[in-house]
Amino acid sequence: MRWNKRGLSLLETVVVASILLLLVGILTVSLVRGAKVWKKVENETTLLRELQTTIREMERSISTGHPYGLTSGTNSIALLSCQDNQEKPLVNNRGEPHWNKFVIYYVDNVGLLRKQTLNLSTPSSEALSFEEETGQSLDQYLNQFPQQDARRLTHSGRITLMELKSKGDYGSLYELRLEAEETVNSDRVDTLKLATTIGVRN
Repeated sequence: MRWNKRGLSLLETVVVASILLLLVGILTVSLVRGAKVWKKVENETTLLRELQTTIREMERSISTGHPYGLTSGTNSIALLSCQDNQEKPLVNNRGEPHWNKFVIYYVDNVGLLRKQTLNLSTPSSEALSFEEETGQSLDQYLNQFPQQDARRLTHSGRITLMELKSKGDYGSLYELRLEAEETVNSDRVDTLKLATTIGVRN
């Protein structure tokens, strides 16, 4: 067998370089697409996890509240609570709930879900509505006192709907719905929807 020692011609070098550039281009496109898909899945998973955690917390809070103390606004919910800072129920000497605050969940102006508390001026075993305590609707209150000591419950995506509706007799069943958007690119937005039915015991 004889080896050709003259090396590669200019044409052969150009052809080999072109093939290598094509392969590198295909690999780069595949990597970029894979990274975008991974980022999309990661963002949606993070948002879904945040929504699931939030909806479980809201379920616990609403189920231990009082129907008379439930108030809904535009993408906002206020509920009468008898829990202390460790989420333990406060009761009087007759074992009745001792209402001490309103817990407020609302969507801020950038679509993040937040939580804040409003301590009652006079804690009582008698349930009262949000308007009776503040003299304002929930929307009016949030417009006047936005994001005061509010804790963020979501850090990604954009909440587009938070809704609490009665599903049965007064004070029995409610449906809580959350909808959120995750921007994939300039042309595509994915939507996540969660709903749960909550029974109010008090």
